[in-house]
Amino acid sequence: MRAGSTCMEAGGASRTGTAILLLVHAALLIVCTTVPMSAAGNAGTPTPLQDDAALHDVQFIGSKDGYAVGDHGVVWRTSDAGASWQFVSTPTRGSLRSVALLTNQVAWIAGVEWIPYARLPVGVLLRTTDGGRTWQPLGDGRLPALEYVRFFDLDEGVVVGRSSPGGPSGVWRTADGGKTWQPVSGPTTQGWRAARFLAPDRGLVVGSQGRVALLAGDELRPARLPSLGQRTIHSVILQPNEQGWLVGDGGLVLVTSTGGASWQSPPGPLPEGTADLCDFRCVEQRGPLVWIGGAPGSVVWLSKDHGQSWTAIPTGQTTPIHQLRFVSDKHGVAVGALGVILVTRDGGQTWQAVRGGGRHAALLIFPPNSRGFTPELLATVALEGGYRSAVHVPVNSAPIEGWAYTDDAEDVLSAAVTEAGGNSADIGRRLSLDVLGLDRDAEKLQARWHLQAEGRAGQLLIRALVRQVRMWRPSVVVVDEPAADDVAASWIRQAVLTAVRHAADPTRELHHIHLGGLSAWQVDRVLEQLPPGSQGAFQVNFHTWLPHTGTSAHLRASAARSLWEPELRPRDAMGLRPLTDGAVPERSSDLFSGLDLRPGSAARRELATVSTDPLEDQQRRIQQVRHLTAIAEQAERGTAASAQLVAQWPKALEGWPDAAASALLAEQAQRWRRRGEFEHAEALYLELVRRYPEQPAALDGFRWLLQYWTSAEVAWQRRHRQGITQVRWTNDAEHMAQRLELVRTTGGKAQAAPPPLSEAAPRQTVKAVERGLAPRRPPGENAPPDSVAAGRKRAFDLAMQLEQQSPALFQQPSVQWPLAALRRALGSAARADEIYRSQLIGSPDSQARQLAERELWLGAATGAVPRKLITCRVASVRPHLDGLLSDACWQAAEEVRLGVGEQAGLEASAVQGLVMFAYDAEFLYLAASIPRHPAAPQDPPQTAGRTHDADLSRHDALGIALDVDRDYATWYELRIDQRGWTRDRCWEDDGWNPQWYVAAAGDESRWRIEAAIPWNELVEHPPTPREAWGISLSRIIPGVDHIGWEGPARWPPRWDSFGLLRFAPAQP
Repeated sequence: MRAGSTCMEAGGASRTGTAILLLVHAALLIVCTTVPMSAAGNAGTPTPLQDDAALHDVQFIGSKDGYAVGDHGVVWRTSDAGASWQFVSTPTRGSLRSVALLTNQVAWIAGVEWIPYARLPVGVLLRTTDGGRTWQPLGDGRLPALEYVRFFDLDEGVVVGRSSPGGPSGVWRTADGGKTWQPVSGPTTQGWRAARFLAPDRGLVVGSQGRVALLAGDELRPARLPSLGQRTIHSVILQPNEQGWLVGDGGLVLVTSTGGASWQSPPGPLPEGTADLCDFRCVEQRGPLVWIGGAPGSVVWLSKDHGQSWTAIPTGQTTPIHQLRFVSDKHGVAVGALGVILVTRDGGQTWQAVRGGGRHAALLIFPPNSRGFTPELLATVALEGGYRSAVHVPVNSAPIEGWAYTDDAEDVLSAAVTEAGGNSADIGRRLSLDVLGLDRDAEKLQARWHLQAEGRAGQLLIRALVRQVRMWRPSVVVVDEPAADDVAASWIRQAVLTAVRHAADPTRELHHIHLGGLSAWQVDRVLEQLPPGSQGAFQVNFHTWLPHTGTSAHLRASAARSLWEPELRPRDAMGLRPLTDGAVPERSSDLFSGLDLRPGSAARRELATVSTDPLEDQQRRIQQVRHLTAIAEQAERGTAASAQLVAQWPKALEGWPDAAASALLAEQAQRWRRRGEFEHAEALYLELVRRYPEQPAALDGFRWLLQYWTSAEVAWQRRHRQGITQVRWTNDAEHMAQRLELVRTTGGKAQAAPPPLSEAAPRQTVKAVERGLAPRRPPGENAPPDSVAAGRKRAFDLAMQLEQQSPALFQQPSVQWPLAALRRALGSAARADEIYRSQLIGSPDSQARQLAERELWLGAATGAVPRKLITCRVASVRPHLDGLLSDACWQAAEEVRLGVGEQAGLEASAVQGLVMFAYDAEFLYLAASIPRHPAAPQDPPQTAGRTHDADLSRHDALGIALDVDRDYATWYELRIDQRGWTRDRCWEDDGWNPQWYVAAAGDESRWRIEAAIPWNELVEHPPTPREAWGISLSRIIPGVDHIGWEGPARWPPRWDSFGLLRFAPAQP
């Protein structure tokens, strides 16, 4: 039975007691309701970061008691209907997204905490039973990021968020107060952004790309609604009478009278121009009254007649509103960015700020893409200087950065900005860079944006930027200096400069003023961020000790950098130059020099307490690490000097705090990875997981070492190179095993010194690596110490440690696919199949389910042949490489048709190409015939001037990735363009330069290539009949399209772009 509740969540729809309570519940509620919240809470003191942290939800119980929750683990409590708010401490620094109150003593909070280096959003779920005095974490730590929580009594509740292998639908229910959770059945999804539930088995969930689903009973079902394109729905409400509303990006407003089964536009549309001006974030309803808020927060839209007419009500605050709640027809509260809380006592006719009134940003950054964001700058300006800061990426580049969904890219950007001390981050959705090379071709870019914006690209871009300036009201704006050939960045830079001028002009963008309540705003200074190594009027050193932050910007930004894959490269310093007129200092490290922005003012936080650590000691440590880093950068790859540096790093970090030392080890390991010095990276990662296994940075080491030790490609290349010097201790199996055993048995507490370095010596000849796929038998007992078998054993032990260390990371594809390949290689095919079955049943990703299905088919060798399977037949006669494709092997080869790209806009026959494969005892052969695209370069074959790793970025090219052990983490990459020029890579090693043979030919309608790759460049032995490799195919037409093969077209490839290449036996 459910305890009665008056939690004002669904637009005034309160729950009242409907049944006799269990005795224990009744007793608890009697106690709870007799203790005022103000007497029971744990009112602490917020840090400066928490004081202006963004607020995402607000809920009330009754008319007076309520909570507001937000970033940095912030909870604010009121017991006087929102007139005043007290800070409440919680045991998390995550982003709290939703709060549910059962009584004034019992409440739950849900949210997300991003784990640096693991790049994982982990669910946060807290409960209090004493009015907020204490908060207890709930669940087993396996819930994903959560966006919504609701409880109906002390036992029954529901949470909604991202999907996961344990909950593909993204919805979970509990019957024991949140101790355990069971997923709701339904179609697998990306997850959800908001929800509204009236009962455990009745509710609505909404999310990105206009998705809506209903829960009626025990299963989620999609709703019927018009196509909403790429717009995200941010808020939904549902009343017991089945009336409801939803709102989202681009002025989206829809209404339902069928409980969410179908949706229509409201009876009265909002004024023209709202779609360009407003991104709605919240909606509330009480009877005929409807309120809508969002970005900008300068107005709340009010309807008094069920949406037949609308009025824009000024709020006096421009920054975004994230949530609205009304506890009566008259009394409401709005919360949002910068920790602002607004209150109305007349039904929304007027609003007053009771927290954060008048706050605005001091700094607004416009990076050309999400990876163009520099965390070190925010760490200096926002964390140390206290300047409130926002980041807006004007053009959506998520598709070419490898993101399946723009919301995912925005989540990572927002998490990184928040981690670095910023206040807000978002990505523009009107225009996108969705094809590689588009940003460097003015003609194609103009045509593409013209199509996306229906001929209004320039107008929409400038309007959106003017809105950002007027909404955030910054003193300083920062843009990037574009590269000489970066057309998109150049246009964005020019648009920002134009927008800054227009924002200051009250005669420009009048609909902002008359419709949205935004006034003109004059920016004091526009600065251009210069490329690394450049000097400017403003010069910021990111290795300088920051007394209020207690570290350097370089170190403080490491966690933010690590949230990207691949990780953002650190910067040592930054030069900026002014682009606007006005007095600027001759030389300064303070971007706000000469501007009157004092701590505690509207645009600046109070400063944190100065660190008590001795300044000289800290600066000496920083300089020591910088010196070591500089030596490592200058040391020639593969030399004794480079190798000797490995042992110096642990010593240099003695006495450092664990968090900083582990971050520096991970950072240097990343540098060596980029240089292809995997043995050095291996050594540092081993030290990292041994010394600091509890630190987030160690997760980067766990994952990389597992992939490195499992990889058949990397193992073969290590042994294929003869006569290259090495340092024995970095490849000493005995010492590796000892250090790994320390991690497993002692949790990394033992601090044994690494073995001494020996002089560089010639590599001893070792038997070549075993084939990645063939062994389903246990490895031989007499395997040499440095054999593949020893490496696999190390990898398996490490994986078991990772499962204990981070169950969430252990469940990710980047770990599960290599682990399955490892189990198969160790002779445990059945255990590998368990992983594939788990993914087939539970993964929210359709590509993961298809991959698992193919792997299970390979093991069973029965059932229907899966999609994305290529048969590679034996070439009885070696082909003559001339690009004509007239040899007998090609006449018998299976033709693989490249699909039609979504963006090409042409008929299938105009862009479909074919690719074929064959093999013999010495070579893998491939051939391709590709129709010329009218928008692609028309260069003929060209042999003169060919080099290793040529620049193919401006030419039509075919990309082939070969995964010989099907670990879907490491592979060979081979690219050939229309000229016959090539580029190749082994996993992360751009220095891999195999000897292979390519011929090119072509005419006016097609270009053709023919290639032969010796087996010993890829594996020790040719594959056996019926053996299978992973393969990914992609045609890259710069500035036009990616064209794949029955699935995502990705380059560089990812695991979800792979199919199978199966080697057929010779025909009798």
